[in-house]
Amino acid sequence: MAVIIGQYVVTGNNKQVADYAYGVKYPIAMTGQTFALAYDNITRLKGNLKNLLSTVQGERPMQPLFGTSLQKLLFEQDTPELSEKIYESIQTAVSRYVPNVTVDEIVINDGGRADNGIMNVDVTFRTTDDKETFGVNFKVQA
Repeated sequence: MAVIIGQYVVTGNNKQVADYAYGVKYPIAMTGQTFALAYDNITRLKGNLKNLLSTVQGERPMQPLFGTSLQKLLFEQDTPELSEKIYESIQTAVSRYVPNVTVDEIVINDGGRADNGIMNVDVTFRTTDDKETFGVNFKVQA
C-alpha cells in the first residue's frame, strides 16, 4: 500500500519510509521543539491502547463510548463475575476502537486494591495482520 504525502509516494520498499512517524507517542511528552514520535507500528499501537484503556467511558467529549469501565470496577466486590466484567470492558473497547489487534491474555494484579485503590493490568495483544505479539501494562487508580 502506498501513502501519498504531498507529491512524494512512500511505500514499504523505500528506505525513507523509516523517516516518517506513525504518530505521537503516548504518554505525550516534548522532545526539544516537538512531541516524541512513534516510528514503528508496535509503539503506535501500545500508545493507542494505553490511551484507550486509561480513559474512563464518558470522559471524552462527543465520544461517550471511548474508553473502558475499569475505574468504575475498581471498588467492586471481588467476585468471579468481576474478572469477566474487566475482560469484557477491555475486549469491547479494543474491538471497537483498535480493530487491528486482538486480545490474547489479561492478567490483573489487584495488589490490595481495596486498600490503596490501585489495580495493575497486563494485557497481551496480537496484531491481526502480521500476528506480532506485544504487551501493555497500565494502572487503574481511583
